Amino acid sequence: MGQHVLSSDFDKMLLVSIEKNLQLRRLCVEAGEDPAPARTFLWYYEQRPDEWVQLEHQGAGDLINNFNSTYIEKKYIESTSQSITLNNVGDKYCLNFSTMTLTHNDTQRIHHVRRRPKPHLKENSTVDPTVVNLPNHWEPITEGVFYRLITLATFSEEYTTLRELLLNSISHLTISKVERIQNPFLWRAFQNKIHALTTLNNDRREVNVRHLFHGTRHDVLKLICADNLDWRLHGSNSGHKYGRGSYFTPDATKALSYCHRDPEGKRYLLVAQVAVGTTVEGNSSMTRPPLNPITGRLFDSTVDDSITPTVIVKYDKQEYYPEYMVTLE
Repeated sequence: MGQHVLSSDFDKMLLVSIEKNLQLRRLCVEAGEDPAPARTFLWYYEQRPDEWVQLEHQGAGDLINNFNSTYIEKKYIESTSQSITLNNVGDKYCLNFSTMTLTHNDTQRIHHVRRRPKPHLKENSTVDPTVVNLPNHWEPITEGVFYRLITLATFSEEYTTLRELLLNSISHLTISKVERIQNPFLWRAFQNKIHALTTLNNDRREVNVRHLFHGTRHDVLKLICADNLDWRLHGSNSGHKYGRGSYFTPDATKALSYCHRDPEGKRYLLVAQVAVGTTVEGNSSMTRPPLNPITGRLFDSTVDDSITPTVIVKYDKQEYYPEYMVTLE
C-alpha cells in the first residue's frame, strides 16, 4: 500500500500493519437453489511445513476408500460427529473437525487440515505490462507510482553483496544506508535493450552487463530515480573528455570524488547495471560512439583506455539502469 508493507496471518485471519491489525474474511457463495461453483469445497492436509496436498485417494479396486473431498465435505456438513475415519489404500486416518487435524492410526503422525473453496474464476489471459520482467525480489509497487526506494536490511544477502563491492575501493567510509531503486518503466526498457543487443550479438556475454558506479549531486537523485541518468538534464561533473554522455566507473573511489555533500554532510553513490558491450577510446568531440569496422554497427561505449578502462561513457539511456543508491557518512 504505497510505501507501507502489510503481512497476512491466515491462522488468525489478520492483516498486520505498523499502525494496527485489520480483520480478514474469506467469503464464499452460500448454498442455494443454483449450483454456484464457489460452493464446492476441497480439503487439504499439510504434508510438510507449508506444503499442502489435496485429500484425494490414490488407490482403486475393491479397497474401501473415502479419502476424498466429496466424502469429507458431506460429513462436515452433516456435523453429526466431531471426527470421522478415512481409508486410503489400506491406511486408516482419523479426521477431527474440531481441531482440523488428520492423524494416521498406526504412526500417530498428525497433519493440519484446511477447508478451502474450489478455484472457479478463470485466469486473466491478458499479460499485465506493469509486471513483465520485474525481478522476483522486488517489493510491490502501487499502480501509478513511478518508483520506490527500498532500504535493504543489513543482514540480507543483497546488502552484503553491495557492501563487498563497495569496500573493494572505499573501505575507509561508513555505509549509512543502501536503497534499491525500483522503477518498473526504466527496468523494462533496460531489459528490452539487453534482449535486442543479445539478439544482435547472438551471445549475451558480448553485451557485458556490469555493476558500475556513478557519483552525482544529492539534489538530482529524485530526478535520476524517476527518469534515469541523463547528462543533458542533470549536467556533468566530469566534463566531456571521453564523449558527451553519462559517465560510469568500476572504481567507487573515483565516482565518490564527484559526489557533493548534502546539508547533513552525507554523500550519495549510485550503483548501476550497465551494458558495456563493445568499447573504443573516446574524445570530447563525440556525441555518440564511432562506427565499429568489425560489426558494421556503432560501438556501444567509449572509454578512457581500451585495455583497462576506468571511465565508461554511455549514450543510450536504455543501456543502463540505476539499481542502488548508497548513502555514505
